[in-house]
Amino acid sequence: MSVSPARRLALKVLLRVEQGGAFANQLLPQTLAREPLAERDRALAVELVYGTLRHRSALDWTVAHFATRPLDKLPTALRWILRLGTYEILHLERIPSRATVHQYVTLAKHYGHAGTVRLTNALLRRVASAGKDVPFPDVDAHPAEHIATKFSHPQWLVERWLARWGVEETMALCQQDNAPAPVTIRVNALRAKVEDVRHVLENAGVDVEEGRWVREVLRLRGGHDVAALPGFAEGWFTVQDEGSALVGLVVAPQPGQTVLDACAGPGGKTTHLAEQMGDEGQIIAVELHDTRRRLIEQTRQRLGLRSIRTVQGDFRTVAEQWTQKMDRCLLDAPCSGTGVLRRRPDARWRLTPAQIAELAGLQAALLHSAAAVVKHGGALIYSTCSLEPEENEQVVEAFLRSHPTFVKEDLRQWLPPSLWQPAETDFTRLQLLPHRHDTDGMFIVRMRRL
Repeated sequence: MSVSPARRLALKVLLRVEQGGAFANQLLPQTLAREPLAERDRALAVELVYGTLRHRSALDWTVAHFATRPLDKLPTALRWILRLGTYEILHLERIPSRATVHQYVTLAKHYGHAGTVRLTNALLRRVASAGKDVPFPDVDAHPAEHIATKFSHPQWLVERWLARWGVEETMALCQQDNAPAPVTIRVNALRAKVEDVRHVLENAGVDVEEGRWVREVLRLRGGHDVAALPGFAEGWFTVQDEGSALVGLVVAPQPGQTVLDACAGPGGKTTHLAEQMGDEGQIIAVELHDTRRRLIEQTRQRLGLRSIRTVQGDFRTVAEQWTQKMDRCLLDAPCSGTGVLRRRPDARWRLTPAQIAELAGLQAALLHSAAAVVKHGGALIYSTCSLEPEENEQVVEAFLRSHPTFVKEDLRQWLPPSLWQPAETDFTRLQLLPHRHDTDGMFIVRMRRL
């Protein structure tokens, strides 16, 4: 029996993620475009790559329980073969375990020798026999180790979250991070009505739900190649998470205004602002990387928007040309991305505590530049997809201490009050959490210049 193309492709992608530093959410679509698979194999490859990355610690713990050699002493390819096989046995029960074992034993023959083939066969058979009975660290005695291992997050990050939210909340967040993120689209109100888009998609066999918080957002149940759906090429909608769309509601740009999006790529928020303005006025979208700037241009053209002008450059060095010229400035700052780990499961294994401190310095510098472009009476909106106070509240409070002409505004003017917890008293900032709101984890603050 030959190895299925889905398993072979999944292993190739995972090896490049670890050895070449590639990002799975970019590499996997590129690889599938170059090596197109049948729909069933494509779905399996996606499931294997993201599932194995999400559950990596738990898989390693299970493999180590049955292994006779330390996992870090095994060749890299063999480690991923064992992780893939263990994931498939424990999480994809529709596939007979005997077939799974045979597939990965065959795959091991291409990456090892007779000894590693025997190891793969013996270990995966043990997993198939008793894998779900492997004991994890005791949650009461060692909560951080238990959550980090069973729900596959770095222990240092789990410890941070435990100190802030406690065991139950942290466990719920980590569990949500290990669930596939919803596929959400934002309807372009300048080209289509939400009801019409939903009707067209349902007629195409797509199971569609309304968004929870934003009227223009629809949720598509199941996996979908959104670019292949009816209406996409015509610019009726674009992909955007509902939490990201909430940022646009807080910016609340008006027709005819001048708006600056300081870190705009890949353009989801930028195009949302243009749609809200009725494509009347001007949006300057600044993006450091040309590849992401081109993505903004492609999306702008597909959605039929003319009010957006893209500028490539470091916002900190180009901002001075727009001093006090903007009615709105959105700074969706580069961040650790701890709020989007369910979309970028490999990111959790790259991040370090030191990077959070480094990013906070960059965010403060960008915010200082953003303040300079806002008119008196204008608004500065700061957002991140981070859950960390050092990148969110602490950056904003330090900014306000050094910029006394800016004041925070009550976000309930633009957002439903139900977004906040019942005991919440501060409505000048919003922290979206994946397990509470079923959105990406976003932080949003709006400040007005007096």
